[in-house]
Amino acid sequence: MRGCQLNKIFLCILAAGMLLFAAQTALAVTQKEAMKEIFADADSFKAKKCGAIDYFEVLKENNAIGYCLDVIARGYSGPICMVVGLDPAGVIKGIRIIAHRETPGIGARINEVIAGEKDPWFLRQFVGKQGRTVTLKRDVDAVSGATISSNAVTAAVNDAVNVFFARIKK
Repeated sequence: MRGCQLNKIFLCILAAGMLLFAAQTALAVTQKEAMKEIFADADSFKAKKCGAIDYFEVLKENNAIGYCLDVIARGYSGPICMVVGLDPAGVIKGIRIIAHRETPGIGARINEVIAGEKDPWFLRQFVGKQGRTVTLKRDVDAVSGATISSNAVTAAVNDAVNVFFARIKK
């Protein structure tokens, strides 16, 4: 009897893990898809490297119209991988989360899309703001109950944009 209960518990845990993995995988978009969503009018994305920094120059008719940075934040449950799109002045054009392991229903709400809308409401708050100085609670509202995830995204965006402009676009 006891062995049967342990098997049921194990199967429940296994099923929950598989559902969690499937949910996270379903939310993931590729880097290329994310860049195209942020810069829908771009003709191409040219991979560039400066030291340890990899980024993409966004081109339209062979003119640079912006940049896409790969950014990794340290979230509550693990890394939050995202693409941050910037115009040449460092103003945020958009943010797309590629993958995360934040808690479903709590931290995962950083990527939540409200019914009838296209983009995640939390990330949409960053659009049009100077990427070097975005401040939680002043410029963007945190996700309720997910302060660590909200802080992680905000800090990682600021850090990445500051490093990018200090080392590459002086």
